Amino acid sequence: MRHNAFSDQIRLSRRFVCRFITSVIALAVATAAGCSSIDYQKLTTGEISGSLFVMWVGEGNSSGDGNFLFVPDPHDPLIFHRADSTAPGSKIKPGLMYTDGGSIPKIAQVFKGLSPWGYAPAYMIHDWTSSHITASSTAAPRRGSTKSVASSSTTPQRSSARQSRR
Repeated sequence: MRHNAFSDQIRLSRRFVCRFITSVIALAVATAAGCSSIDYQKLTTGEISGSLFVMWVGEGNSSGDGNFLFVPDPHDPLIFHRADSTAPGSKIKPGLMYTDGGSIPKIAQVFKGLSPWGYAPAYMIHDWTSSHITASSTAAPRRGSTKSVASSSTTPQRSSARQSRR
């Protein structure tokens, strides 16, 4: 009886060790796969064209520079054109929306180009695509969010409630 209990314990220990080693190897492979490099010189780049117009509508939070309303210029709209014009979403044209610019922590804003408006056109494209992926188009937008206001009304609704970005 004692011999069987000891044998069972040895089998459990071996099984644990095998699973542990397998997990460590799997983690190492997954980490190595995630660390693969991308040759950015070979990637095709898109282009941003058009005008950028934002209106200040309130104070910001700790990572942004304020709350703003992006207003598309009907004569020269901001548009991002992907390099592959046949791909889905090859042309992104942001509509009326609230934004806070780029969410750059204050400590990083001391570096050149890393301000909430250093890459403003790209921030507007990002905010527009993020709001359309994550937000319902039927919910009313709130100041401080990047939700599109064009989908719910042409007049942005204002709320005293603050909403932080992601």
